[in-house]
Amino acid sequence: MRDHRSRKRSPIVVGYRTQKRLERRQLRRKRLKLFLPILSALLLVVLLALGSIFWFGGQDFLARVLKRQKPEVTRVSGPKEEPKKVKTTILVIGARENRDGELASGLLLMVYDSEAKKIGGVVFHEDTLVQIPGRGFERICEVLESGIPTTLATVKNFMGVPIDYYLQLDYFDFERIVSNVALENFFDKATKTSLSPSRRSELRGEIARVDSLNRHVIPLPVKPITVGRETYYEPKKDEVDHLVSLFWGVKRGEDQQVRVVVLNGCGLPGVAGEVAQKLIEGNYKVIDTKNADNFNYAKTQILVYNEHHKSTAFKIKDLLGVGVILSKSFSQDLADIAVVVGKDYRPAGQGETEQ
Repeated sequence: MRDHRSRKRSPIVVGYRTQKRLERRQLRRKRLKLFLPILSALLLVVLLALGSIFWFGGQDFLARVLKRQKPEVTRVSGPKEEPKKVKTTILVIGARENRDGELASGLLLMVYDSEAKKIGGVVFHEDTLVQIPGRGFERICEVLESGIPTTLATVKNFMGVPIDYYLQLDYFDFERIVSNVALENFFDKATKTSLSPSRRSELRGEIARVDSLNRHVIPLPVKPITVGRETYYEPKKDEVDHLVSLFWGVKRGEDQQVRVVVLNGCGLPGVAGEVAQKLIEGNYKVIDTKNADNFNYAKTQILVYNEHHKSTAFKIKDLLGVGVILSKSFSQDLADIAVVVGKDYRPAGQGETEQ
């Protein structure tokens, strides 16, 4: 018998085509081994680059690149919403006709606290004496003859608090609403207002939800004074200070408002009142407006009675656009600064006739 285990195997013989295929396969393997490190290095570089882009804020860059592939959509923005405040102050004017115009026979300054859900208000007697810009001390009911801006400036100057909005309605509606403390009805009866329709509706709803126990409307503390045959009412300063502190959280006794007297030194009717309104809007307290000793002042003078307020004088000059600042060697208790309006001042328009 033949021993197959001891028989030598013959070499495998392949055809020509098979041999070529094997050679091409081996060549591909060699090329792959050659380029594999290069591809790995390139991939590592790409990964490092992407990592650095993201690390150094490249996300925004990539986002911009990606956005270029998308069609841009133009968005039309609607009207901006009015910012909400914790405390909103509204001046309510009860007007009635007079032969000289309208009288503010009813005035209520009320504040709505949206966090505490409370309302506080101060009602003015129509014969209360107050400083009206450009007119001096007069009954507060007469302020409406000079217009809404003067009315707002007068109440702001007296109370020392900013006013956000106003509502004007007929005096008889005003009187009925105040007596019933149905304050939300002001918004329904108003014939004039600075509120937008949306804000008007929003405030009306919020105030309507305030409990009656959290609605406090108090008459302005006054004392009667007699001038000739006429009786007027003078505000009781200490008690008014207490109400302002209670409702608005403003300490009027510690008020840092600069006190200013405005004098008409050019003879132009109404100019002192116009300047006074500008100053009040700039948060200065105007304590008097009247004529100067003459109408021949060529340049507006800003007289400083207290050196601590010299920087304020420069702010007043910027506000008015004119003014020569002069320091006075003597001080006085009435005012910190006096503004004498000269002929160089350019008014925005004609005002009321000066006294």
